[in-house]
Amino acid sequence: MRNQLGFSMIVNPELEAASEICRVLSFPSAVKVDTFSRGKVELAEFFVEDHSRLNGVELNQLHKITKTNILVCAVSHNEDVIIPDGNYAIKPGNHLYITGTHQDFI
Repeated sequence: MRNQLGFSMIVNPELEAASEICRVLSFPSAVKVDTFSRGKVELAEFFVEDHSRLNGVELNQLHKITKTNILVCAVSHNEDVIIPDGNYAIKPGNHLYITGTHQDFI
């Protein structure tokens, strides 16, 4: 039917809404979650609260806490955005942009 009507893509709104609800429920503390590579890779934005157990943790030590293979791609704080190295210490008020597989996030 898609070819007959000349559409390059047809979107099922109910399926898209259900997928978005599933993402929100899977990552309740995430500010935003995007999915790439046909659902194999997630990119999530997390806000670091004052009481977070991640405060003061250097990124090279993050694996010991999370026991996952996530990657912090970028950090924003106020108006500044950086690409952190392993020595970067997480601070309250940071927005962490993290990528990994869906399994790494749950």
